[in-house]
Amino acid sequence: MICVLAFRPDKHHSHGGDADTKIIGTGLLGALLLSTGIAHALGLDGSGQDITAIFEDGGYVELGFGFIQPNLTGRDVLGNAIGNVGADYSQVALAFKMDVTDNISLGLIVDQPYGVDVTHGGSAAASMLGGTAAQLDSRAFAATARYRFNENFSAHGGLRYQTLSADVTLSGLAYGGLNG
Repeated sequence: MICVLAFRPDKHHSHGGDADTKIIGTGLLGALLLSTGIAHALGLDGSGQDITAIFEDGGYVELGFGFIQPNLTGRDVLGNAIGNVGADYSQVALAFKMDVTDNISLGLIVDQPYGVDVTHGGSAAASMLGGTAAQLDSRAFAATARYRFNENFSAHGGLRYQTLSADVTLSGLAYGGLNG
């Protein structure tokens, strides 16, 4: 489940000089995020690394929270059923955008674009993959800028710093001498 809350001053409906705050809430199934590309196919891309905040009018802040509940099941090479090996995990994202002038906008996006948490239960001696686990976490920071030439044409770009960390444990009879 992905939930996005966006806050934006609404310049057109202010009362007494104060800007109203517009709140937009959207719920989506996590499966909708798994559409194309290798990271999507593997179920690793949770955010799509969205930069659309830079195209919003006026000042803009967006906070996103995702709670992913994967259901990963199957059979090993011997035909033994493998129960759900996907663990629940969450992701958080923040996007901030401000207009410096009528033509120049700056933005900052912080998110967790990739993630997975998989654990094959059971002991290594009891199954082909028992005890095998993988956990992948990521953090991304993107500074974006946009220059509007006119109402129909603009240029945008930026810098992204991204980190990935993974912990993999290979355990079970399938790994032979590498078990553990």
